[in-house]
Amino acid sequence: MNCAIELSKIIVTKQRNQNKRLEREKLKESIKRSKDYRNDLQRKINTLVRSIDEGCKCISIDCNETTHMEAGHFRAVGAGIGSPIRFNLLNIFLECKSCNKFKGSKYSYYDGLIETFGNDIFQVIHDLPTIWKELKLNIEELKEASKNATECLKFVKAFKSDKQLPLNNSDRISLRVQVNELMGIYK
Repeated sequence: MNCAIELSKIIVTKQRNQNKRLEREKLKESIKRSKDYRNDLQRKINTLVRSIDEGCKCISIDCNETTHMEAGHFRAVGAGIGSPIRFNLLNIFLECKSCNKFKGSKYSYYDGLIETFGNDIFQVIHDLPTIWKELKLNIEELKEASKNATECLKFVKAFKSDKQLPLNNSDRISLRVQVNELMGIYK
């Protein structure tokens, strides 16, 4: 009899905790602003970039550091011409923390893109702001893009499953183009 009482107490406690967790999640969701959804999406995009470029060197200085690699934007995320392409995977490559944080010389990123992918791909990347001059996503579109990003990560992992890492440069660009299409942001 005591076992049944203890079990029912445990079940009730678990249910209460689950209800509290759901209430907290609902509250968090209700106070989120557009900026919060953009930041959530950016984190997922950065994870995609790190997954695609896993095992690659920093695009800016060709260093072998592997523990502190980040998703570095060619065109900065802040206000200006980089903002509309902040989620475009062709604008984001693996970069060591030092280069990404301090952005020493923008030309080292230029040189890294040209050396790694060639002039033709560099020109496509360089010209992205002329193609995408404006990007306005409402909260529902940001939520959808975030959901798509989660699915894209599964796609990237499946793509990489039978490949030797790091991916070759052609696969890295091809995968970025495919993921951009699957994300549905840049149509």
